[in-house]
Amino acid sequence: MLADVVNRVNVSNRHRVKSVELGLNKMTLEIVKVLQDLGLIRGYKILSNRKIIVSLRYVNGHQIFYKLQLVSKPSKRVYWNMHRLYKEVDKQNALIYILSTKEGLLIGSDCLWRTLSGEVLIKILL
Repeated sequence: MLADVVNRVNVSNRHRVKSVELGLNKMTLEIVKVLQDLGLIRGYKILSNRKIIVSLRYVNGHQIFYKLQLVSKPSKRVYWNMHRLYKEVDKQNALIYILSTKEGLLIGSDCLWRTLSGEVLIKILL
């Protein structure tokens, strides 16, 4: 399901579509909330039929982010400890990682600040 979310958002972003319809579940909703907190999407609307409409954001017709990449897959889970997280988190803010931690979904810099590690779900290329 996570791969479908990443694929639909990437295709819609590449073709500069204003909104994309995704299947609604707990993980999708949490990812959409993180993307909205980062300012990468304009907003979202939950429909009654288990769908969520995500409004993508563009500035002067240009994409805010280049691409989302799936890091952990069902066949291969990727977990990072604090040492690996410190090495991988980009100091120039060109990459953003979304991690699943015991406190919910967080971006890599928030995980460093809170000293949390977890499963790396998505890499966002800005």
